[in-house]
Amino acid sequence: MKKEAKQWFNNSVLIAKHAGESFKTKFEYEIKRRKEALAKFEEKSIIITPDLVTGTYRAIGQNPDDVESCYIGNVDFFFENDTWKAKWNIAGFTHSAYGMLVTPSILVFNYSYEDADNVTKLGIVSYTFLSDTIVKGSWLEEGFPVKGIEELRKLDADEDSKPDSHDANFGFSLN
Repeated sequence: MKKEAKQWFNNSVLIAKHAGESFKTKFEYEIKRRKEALAKFEEKSIIITPDLVTGTYRAIGQNPDDVESCYIGNVDFFFENDTWKAKWNIAGFTHSAYGMLVTPSILVFNYSYEDADNVTKLGIVSYTFLSDTIVKGSWLEEGFPVKGIEELRKLDADEDSKPDSHDANFGFSLN
């Protein structure tokens, strides 16, 4: 499990290296917070419950169509009427999803959103909870032959949950 947490951090660092100048500060701050989270990481079995998962997470991701793409934004997880739900806010786009627990530590969501051309896009994303704050993710979307990466860190209650952006130099496809 510690190996997976280190990979989560390394993925985050590699993605952040592609941030344009206007977004570097946001990514640098997030990498600093992830380094702190990794230092506090303790190997233990995670069992997903609404109390553990509900909250806002900072997402750092990469689109599969361009290994130099990067984005940063938020995803909110909540549990309503016995149903897992998620809502992403990234680069002015909102993605909504319904999910299900597939193992004690993995949530999978079926998401949809409208792109800039008002075309509805569909996909799935799988999140493995390595701890109560560290979450590894990968996603597939129609039109992409390979998986995208999305690594999450649960925000502390006192953290600003507003920053979201993508590097327009590299495009934005989904997340």
